[in-house]
Amino acid sequence: MILRAAELAAAPAEPVCRRERALAVAAVLAAALIWSTSYAVTKMTLAEIPPLTIGAIRFSVAALILAAVVHARRNQPLPTVRQRLVIGAAGLLGVAAYFAVENLGVDLATASDATLIVASYPIITLAVELILRRATLSVVRLAGMVIAIGGVWLVVQDGSSGDLGNRWWGDTLLILGGLIWAGYNLVAQRDTSEASPVVVTYYQTLAGALGFFAMSLLETDRWAWPSPAALGRMLFLAGLCSVVAFVLYNYGLRGLLPSVAVNLLNIVPPAGLVWAALLAGESIGVQQIIGGAVVIAGVVCGLYQRNGDRFAAMSNTENIEHREGQRMTSRPELKCAIVVSDELPTGLAVNAASVLSLTMGNRIEELVGVDVNDADGVIHPGIVYTPLPILVAPRKQVDTIVQAAAERDGMFFVSFSSLAQGCKTYEEYIDKMAATPTADLASVGVGLYGPRKQVNKLVGALPLLG
Repeated sequence: MILRAAELAAAPAEPVCRRERALAVAAVLAAALIWSTSYAVTKMTLAEIPPLTIGAIRFSVAALILAAVVHARRNQPLPTVRQRLVIGAAGLLGVAAYFAVENLGVDLATASDATLIVASYPIITLAVELILRRATLSVVRLAGMVIAIGGVWLVVQDGSSGDLGNRWWGDTLLILGGLIWAGYNLVAQRDTSEASPVVVTYYQTLAGALGFFAMSLLETDRWAWPSPAALGRMLFLAGLCSVVAFVLYNYGLRGLLPSVAVNLLNIVPPAGLVWAALLAGESIGVQQIIGGAVVIAGVVCGLYQRNGDRFAAMSNTENIEHREGQRMTSRPELKCAIVVSDELPTGLAVNAASVLSLTMGNRIEELVGVDVNDADGVIHPGIVYTPLPILVAPRKQVDTIVQAAAERDGMFFVSFSSLAQGCKTYEEYIDKMAATPTADLASVGVGLYGPRKQVNKLVGALPLLG
């Protein structure tokens, strides 16, 4: 009898227990709460510091913090000069241009308007993707777009009943920011580097800070030494909103599917309204609240995807001030692969692949799809969403792949050893594992799940099991 068990090597990409999943959820929620304060804090800071200067200070400080983090890590891959130009161009759009428009919009409108209008950005991005034929349109998605547009109209109409000039123009700038943000995502997707999210964020933030500094020179006549309170708010925006929240969100994404994180981030609009009232002293109208609820409902419908499309069409442009988290943590398309030793006979190779696939299906949340019905109404169990190639490699190379996977962020892997394959009961497996050092475990198979580029780099040249 061949034991059907596998060793789960320590991998940071997926949760292995409820406690780790709870920590991931808590991290995303904490990031969302921090981001939800940014509109109110920015609005308060605008009383002393002009909008473009706020961006220059905020992202210069953030770039310095990220620079210290990046240069403290040695032996990490850095993008080439050409790749840095692409990353920098994305930073000019996603940091300098976008946040310049946002700050100007918040200056003219209200923090509550910004919170609710920015919630519609996923729909704006979806509309751009549809125009460029990079996304498909369904009845549900179309309904979501119409609903979200109606919600934005309610918010803007509520603003026009007060200050007909400034607030309306501020809302218009915030809507324009959605188009800029969509453009950023299109440019950011051209990044071919395999640098870590922190490194990519550093170069984007640095480019954005330089762009902001150039724009802030237009406000030199309004420069004045800010109060300690204003400086404290700037440090909050730079340190917490642009760095700490990103770290929390990135940590959470390692234990959650992007779609789950997106749903959690729907707390940003209601939380942002609370902060706008508490910190900025704004009054929230009933029409604003209704409009915000309609926007969120439209976004949920607009981001709907059929189960079969979920992996193929997963978007990295999906939510609100989560945009900042996405700017820093854009997750590439994911891929599965299993590699077995070419020294194994066919029967043992198939057994190793079966053990690894069963373990991956159990450990990786929502990797297996929902049950489906055929034309006769018969229910069939769901299968894996993404192709799962079974590859072969020399045994030593399997060990090398295991070691390389352990060193990569965002990579889930599970190894299967000759020791496990030789056991006849799970109790025997437990006893032998307890007496065997890690260095003595010879891997005869490994299952991988992670960013397509990283998986391809490890196994892209390997042949299929024949």
